[in-house]
Amino acid sequence: MEAIHKEVQRVLEKAPGTGTFKAPKKPSTSRSAKVATSADESVLDALDHLLESLEEAKRSTLPAQILTAQLQQKVTKCSKTINDKHKEYYNALSKLGKALDKKFVIPIDGVADANLFQNEDAQRALNRVIRDHLERSGEWEVARMFEQEAKMNKMDSFLPSGTFQMLHNITTEIKRGELSQAIAWATQESDFLAARRSPLEFNLHRSRFIRIALGMERWSPSSGGYETEGDELHEIPSTYAALRYGQQYLVSRKGARLEEIQKLFTFLLFLHDVREALPRELLLARIPEPYHIFLDEDEMHGHSLAPLFQREFTARQGVAREAPLKVAVEVGASGALNIIIKVRTLMKEKGNEWSQADELPVEIPLPAHLRFHSIFACPVSKEQGTEENPPMMMQCGHVVCQESLTRLGKGTGRVKCPYCPIESTVSQADRVYF
Repeated sequence: MEAIHKEVQRVLEKAPGTGTFKAPKKPSTSRSAKVATSADESVLDALDHLLESLEEAKRSTLPAQILTAQLQQKVTKCSKTINDKHKEYYNALSKLGKALDKKFVIPIDGVADANLFQNEDAQRALNRVIRDHLERSGEWEVARMFEQEAKMNKMDSFLPSGTFQMLHNITTEIKRGELSQAIAWATQESDFLAARRSPLEFNLHRSRFIRIALGMERWSPSSGGYETEGDELHEIPSTYAALRYGQQYLVSRKGARLEEIQKLFTFLLFLHDVREALPRELLLARIPEPYHIFLDEDEMHGHSLAPLFQREFTARQGVAREAPLKVAVEVGASGALNIIIKVRTLMKEKGNEWSQADELPVEIPLPAHLRFHSIFACPVSKEQGTEENPPMMMQCGHVVCQESLTRLGKGTGRVKCPYCPIESTVSQADRVYF
């Protein structure tokens, strides 16, 4: 990608009108200085200078013939500058195109089935994925227009209308430090989050606790409100308000979080009587290092809370955390498509055919965040587990693929584990789900 980046920068530098006219620092009449100045001149600069010459000619008292000759020279020079700049630009553009063609192989004939999305069910699924991506991106108007153009109805929706808009609105508020809606949702889904052992609800209250303690947010212990105005609120020290908030919303969750809650309450002791937000540098000097983590914006607030909320919200709705269209494009653009095309070309040249419908002929390297399933390789046959040949765990706890298990049984039904002396029967083996 570095080569492409360099070519893009070169195109931007050569683009007509993007250059800057740089006059010499010291007046010079030498030919080399004039050539250098002309080379630095952009298309817009050349046109501006031509217009200035025309204005000067209008005010000039020289004979018309002399003026015409001078202007003709300047027009010729301007035309040459523009042509040279355009030539440089299109040469750079051509090199960029070649770099892109070299990096990204364009033809995908033979890899993708041209009829893949021709039937009605596949077309409907594709439309849903596109609409899902638009809604997740916050493009509500475009999503509605797409629905109309694709003639989609309410039955084509994965989720109730407005679900992704709610997700978008709440995550936007979290990033701004407004946690009311997120806390309300987490409270409503408390049982679901507890079953998943999710830290979301605690982390949201922890963030608000810290914000109140540092004077970034006002909270009334008497009314339980989060107003930011009012004389009564300003008379209450932030540390006292945070203490009362913690007693109300954090203490009930002490369980496995007891140690962290104790640190949060101890953290208040080093803030003294904070009535307004203090600079971070002053707080770092005042507070012992073990408590500096509570001053880390990225760790305690929106930067970490927004993706955590998105993960739990999408899990509750039963949909993928990332838009499927985004993931598909990211996988293809990260090199998967190029590798498949290259392998397919080599297989054709050698007369081989891609015979396996459910697997690729070569492993595609992917980053960790794009790996969604565990992979099991049978230690006996070295084959990868599939739906037809799933991993099976014997009584001793060792796991092999089903076909290997059947071969080990040798028609008798009894299996001796190849890795330990324990014997069992084929029927006693259990399928393993990763």
